[in-house]
Amino acid sequence: MKKFNELDITNEVMQAIDQIGHQTATLVQEKAIPALKKGDDIVILSQTGSGKTLAFGVPAIESIDPEINAPQVLIICPTRELATQVTKEIKLLSNHVPGVKPFSIYGGQPIFIQIKGLKSKPNLIVGTPGRIKDHIKRRTLKLETVKMLILDEADEMLKMGFREDIEEISKKLAGKRQGVLASATMSKEIKNLTNKFLNNPITIDAGNANSPAKSIHQEYVALKQKNKKQVLLDMLNNFNNTALIFCNTKRMTTTLFKYLKDQNFDVREIHGDMRQGERTKNMNAFKSGKAQILVATDVAARGIDVNNISCVINYDYPDMQEYYIHRIGRTGRAGNKGTAYTFITSSNQMNDLQQLSKRLEFTVENSDYSSDIKFTKSTSSNKSNKNFNSRNKRSNYRKGSNNRSSSRNSSRDSNSNKSKDNKKPYNKKRDDNKTSNKDNKKPYGKKRDDNNNSKKDNKKPYIKRKDENNNSKDRNKSNKRKFDNESSISKNKRKSNNKNNSKSKPKTTAKKTGFEKFYK
Repeated sequence: MKKFNELDITNEVMQAIDQIGHQTATLVQEKAIPALKKGDDIVILSQTGSGKTLAFGVPAIESIDPEINAPQVLIICPTRELATQVTKEIKLLSNHVPGVKPFSIYGGQPIFIQIKGLKSKPNLIVGTPGRIKDHIKRRTLKLETVKMLILDEADEMLKMGFREDIEEISKKLAGKRQGVLASATMSKEIKNLTNKFLNNPITIDAGNANSPAKSIHQEYVALKQKNKKQVLLDMLNNFNNTALIFCNTKRMTTTLFKYLKDQNFDVREIHGDMRQGERTKNMNAFKSGKAQILVATDVAARGIDVNNISCVINYDYPDMQEYYIHRIGRTGRAGNKGTAYTFITSSNQMNDLQQLSKRLEFTVENSDYSSDIKFTKSTSSNKSNKNFNSRNKRSNYRKGSNNRSSSRNSSRDSNSNKSKDNKKPYNKKRDDNKTSNKDNKKPYGKKRDDNNNSKKDNKKPYIKRKDENNNSKDRNKSNKRKFDNESSISKNKRKSNNKNNSKSKPKTTAKKTGFEKFYK
């Protein structure tokens, strides 16, 4: 482990690091800072709480030219809390560096405040993808002068659906730029993303990036769903330090917050439906120690660096395995010790936690707060044996059905042979009776034919009409003439009636209104 003095850091940044209290660098900082100062693109894979922000923050600050009054470094974060946390750390690191102007833009804050701040021409921008894109459309943010792009918690941004936004933002940047991709977890999608944004990147893997820190003591609490609140009260009454409690939904976060508040605990809450002002207020109260307990959703699990969190409680088992790592990573940071408790209420949750601990090679012990409930262990071999047995049962059933069908067919064949052998001899009487019946049968439909002939004979002779001798065209002509004659007679009658009416009634002259010329 090297000290920061050995990493060729400028004196101004070293003064800030000394004031913060850091002396020795972590593995990530030891490998990332020299590589970024050379100008290489890097991918940082490390555990939570390993100092990734300082690892890319120090080279970013040193790369800024104070004479250029335009954005030179762009840091994209998935959440508002992470964006505000990164800006605070960079402000601390650049406290003694002249000309460095960090500024954060994110959703939830009034945009006119951010527009006013962007007019002061900051040179280091930290923001969320949606708000950065919004400022680009408004032309209040121009990124042609950016020479370093940093994607912090890139895997979370992909899960939140920010890939298209990141691609649109990157098109606005200059052609030559330095790229950094930092994350606590790395998937195949992230590795494919590096090919688009980074040029021949150097991967810095400080141990197992997906596993939690060894300084965290992990325990599970097996209990029933209805006993969760009571067990939580017993745990909190025994704790004297700060505790961070995670829930899966916003509704559960508010209900648990109200329940703990009714029990006279100093508690705050954070979730996505809250306004940004309330979220920052509650977070600052938790950081300062005014509130000992914070109930939060997974929004607070990313990048929130709160000192001296002694305990993390997973009140709801996380929906994804990666969320488990990020939740418990809020404690035991920077070498400090911490404890993580996970409430388990079903065998599926127990099996999931066991598989995760085997895959990432960490231990989870049974807590003293657990009840007498025992969950069945199901390994992959047992599952395969179960599937194998079920398949055998199905195949045996099919074989049995085939045997049954074959036995049925054999029985049918035997019965058919018996029936052939047991056939009665030829009966002449029946055939004789049949032939006699055939001879005695009356011919079918003779009566009907006779009746039809009689009806034909009795029919009256057909008398032709006079009009039938004329053609259809002549008929139509005659009909038209009749119609024309009738219409002419009716017109003459109308004219005579109109003449009589005009004679009887006196003529009246309408007044001219001046609009007659438009109707001529």
